[in-house]
Amino acid sequence: MPNELRNLLVWETLQKLESGRLGTHLYRTETSDGIHAYLKVGTGDTADDLHKEKQRLEWIGSRIPIPEVLYFGMAGEILFLLISEIKGRLSHEYCTDTKMTKKVIELLATSLRAVHDIPIADCPFQDLLDREFKQARLRIEENLLDESTFYRGTDGLAPRKVLALLEEQRSIVKDFVFTHGDYCLPNVVLDSEKLFGIVDWETAAVADLHRDFMCIEKSIRRNCGHEWVQLFYNAYGFFTPDQDRIRFYWLLDQFDQAYSPRSD
Repeated sequence: MPNELRNLLVWETLQKLESGRLGTHLYRTETSDGIHAYLKVGTGDTADDLHKEKQRLEWIGSRIPIPEVLYFGMAGEILFLLISEIKGRLSHEYCTDTKMTKKVIELLATSLRAVHDIPIADCPFQDLLDREFKQARLRIEENLLDESTFYRGTDGLAPRKVLALLEEQRSIVKDFVFTHGDYCLPNVVLDSEKLFGIVDWETAAVADLHRDFMCIEKSIRRNCGHEWVQLFYNAYGFFTPDQDRIRFYWLLDQFDQAYSPRSD
C-alpha cells in the first residue's frame, strides 16, 4: 500500500466487506480527518475498472450527488481507489411496505432523470457500443463465457448468434444520454424519503437511455415486483419504453453476466 494512503487511513477502522461486482476488494474505513470512506483495491481488469470509476466521478463532479475521490494511486500492479461514503441506506432496504415503495420508485425515477439530463457535448465517454461489441467478440473468441449462464439469459441463444443479432439491430440505438450503466436499487442511497447519492459509476457512458431502463426494470422486478415498473416510467416522465431496445441491452448485458475469466 502506498505510504501516502497508509498515512491517510485510520487502520483500526479498516473493515473488509464482500468483493465488489467486478471482483474488486472492498473495505469500509475512516480517514485521519474523520471522513467515512470506502477503499477499493484491484489488479488487472479490476484495476482498469477502478480507473474508469475515478475518471467518471471526477468528470461528473458536483452535478449530482456522488462519492468524492479522496485518493487514487498504485503500488506495483495494485491500484487503490478511496472514495467518500454516502450516508444512508440502499434504496431496496426501504421497500418494506406499499407506501414506502411508492416513494422509493418515484425517487429512483427522478434521480435517473437527473443523470440523463447531464449534458453530453463534452463527455469523453462516447464510444461505448464499439467497445462493448469488441469486448463481446473477444470473450467469445477466448472462451471467457460461462455457457450455461449465457444460455439461461438468452433463452438458449448461443453467444455468436446473439452478437450477430445485436450487430444487425444496432441502428435501433438512438436516444443518446449520459447513462449510469448499472442503475439498480442497491446503487441508489436514500435517507428516509430523500435522495443522498448514487454509487458505482465504472460503466457510466453516453448511450441510449434504454441501457439504464433495462437495468432498473430488472432491479424493480427483483426487489419490489413487476407491478411497480409502470409507476417508475410515469414518474420519470417517459411514455412507453421501446421493448426492442430493452431486449437489445438485455442481450448485450449477458456478455457481462456470463463473463468467466480464466484463473491461470
